[in-house]
Amino acid sequence: MEPGDARAEDPLQKAENREWNNLMRLTAVRVLLLAIAVVLMPVPLASAHDLAQFDLKSGLFRVARGGAPMLQGNFVFWSGKWQWNTPGLNADVTGPLQYTVVSRSKPGEFSIKASVKADGPRRITWTLTFDPGATADLFGGISFRIDRALMQATGSDGIATFAEDGTGWSIALAPGAAPVKFSIEPKPVRVAFERNQPEEIRVYFGTPEVPLAAGTYRMTVELPDDLNFEPTTVERLAPPSADWYGDLLTASEFPVDLSYLNASEKPAGKRGFLAETNGQLAFADGTRARFWGANLTAYALFQTSQAETVRQAKRLSRLGFNLVRIHHLDSAWVKPNIIASDGADGVKLDPEAMRALDWWIKALADEGIYIWFDLNDGRIFSPEGLEAAAEINQRREGPSTEGFAYLNASVEAKMRELNSLILGHVNAFTGHAYRDDPSIAFYLITNENDLTHHFGNAFLPSTKRAYHSGLYMAAAGEFAAAHGLNADKVWRAWEFGP
Repeated sequence: MEPGDARAEDPLQKAENREWNNLMRLTAVRVLLLAIAVVLMPVPLASAHDLAQFDLKSGLFRVARGGAPMLQGNFVFWSGKWQWNTPGLNADVTGPLQYTVVSRSKPGEFSIKASVKADGPRRITWTLTFDPGATADLFGGISFRIDRALMQATGSDGIATFAEDGTGWSIALAPGAAPVKFSIEPKPVRVAFERNQPEEIRVYFGTPEVPLAAGTYRMTVELPDDLNFEPTTVERLAPPSADWYGDLLTASEFPVDLSYLNASEKPAGKRGFLAETNGQLAFADGTRARFWGANLTAYALFQTSQAETVRQAKRLSRLGFNLVRIHHLDSAWVKPNIIASDGADGVKLDPEAMRALDWWIKALADEGIYIWFDLNDGRIFSPEGLEAAAEINQRREGPSTEGFAYLNASVEAKMRELNSLILGHVNAFTGHAYRDDPSIAFYLITNENDLTHHFGNAFLPSTKRAYHSGLYMAAAGEFAAAHGLNADKVWRAWEFGP
C-alpha cells in the first residue's frame, strides 16, 4: 500500500504480515541467545594460534603466539671479562625446511657454522660446528628467551624442565599438552636457567672456567603433534624471475604525495619551540604537535650533494614525514664525521661535516620537517683526560664509553664539551645557532646507553674494574637508601629489580 493510500489492507495480506513479523521476532531472539552463548563460551588459545619457524635472523628457531615471540633462541658468546664476542650470522634457505648458517668471521676469528634440515614437519636438526680460532678465553652458547605471560594465558606455568642427563630441556606451551623438546649431543658444559630466572635458559658450550673448544654438536628440536615447523617468509615467496619489474621505486621518487600535510608548517619552527604541556607535545603558539619520523644516518649526512639534499627533503615530505632523526653523526666508523679531532687540547668540530648538516637542516625545515638531533651515538673518546682510562672498554679506534658516562665524571665532561660546541654552532644557511633553532625539536643526549640492559654488568664487583665498580656500588647503595629498597637487590643489573 503506497503512503497515503486510504484503501483497506487485504485480510489475507494482514495475516501473512503478522506471521512474518512473528517469525522475524523469534529468529531475532534465537540469534541473540546464540550470540550470548558464543560470548559466554570459554575460547581457549588453540595451537592454531602458534607458529614455529626457523629464524633466519638468529640461525636458530622461534615459536610465536598471535605474532608475538613466545620462545626464541639466540647465540650468545663472550670472551675475557664478559666482553661481547658473538659474530654476525648469515642464514640462507637451501631447500624446503633446509638452511645453512655461516658467521661473518675473518680467518683466525671465532666462527659458527651449521647445516639445518627438517626430519619431518615437527623435527629439525642442526649440525653445529664451533671454531674459537685464536680466541683462547671464549665462552657462551645459546640463550632461549621465554615469554611466560603468553604461555600463562592458556594456564601453562611457562617453566621449562631440564633433561636429567644434561642434554637439553622441554616446555609445554599449554597445560596438559605435549612439550617442545630441545636436545643436543654431545652433552654441553651446562644447561640451566640464567641466574635462576625461568624466563631464560642458557646452554653453555664453554664457561669462563672451561673455555669453548672446537667441536661439532647435533642439536634437535621436536614439536608436539599439533604444531608443525612452517616455511619461512623467504620460502613462501616466489623466487625472482626475468619478467619481474625492477627499480619501480627509486631513491628520488615517491608513490604518493602527502606533502600537503606539511604545507601549513613551512618552514618548520614557525610555531616556536616545542615543549611539553599537560602531558602533550605542543609548540609555543599552542598548536599540538604530532610527528611521523624517519632516520637519516651516517654517510648520507655527509656525502649527499646540496641539490640531492633538497630533492630528498621534498621526497620525505611527500612520503608524509614531518620529523627526521639525524643519527650516527659522530660514530668512528663514519668517515668523515662531525669530530675533526679529540685530544689533550679538547674536541673540535669538522667544519665541512657541520656545513653538510646545516644544509640538511635548512632543506628539511623548508619542507616543514623538524629535526631530532643525536648528540652521542658511536663516538670513540680520546684517552687524554679520562679518569681510570685503563678500565674503559677499548675498541680498535680507542675508548668506547657506553655505560661509563653514568659513573665517570671525566666522560660526562667530555660529552658536555661536545654538546656545547654543537649547540653553539651557527648554521651557515640560516644564521641561527642550533640552540636557537626551533626546527630542531629534539636532542638525544646519548643513544642505547644504559645500565639496566646493556652495560650495567660491566661494573659489577667481579669485573675487577675497581674504580668504576666502587662508584657503581656506592650509587646503587645511595639509591636504595633514598627509595627504601633492598640494597642487595638494586645493584644486580642483570635482574628485573625492584
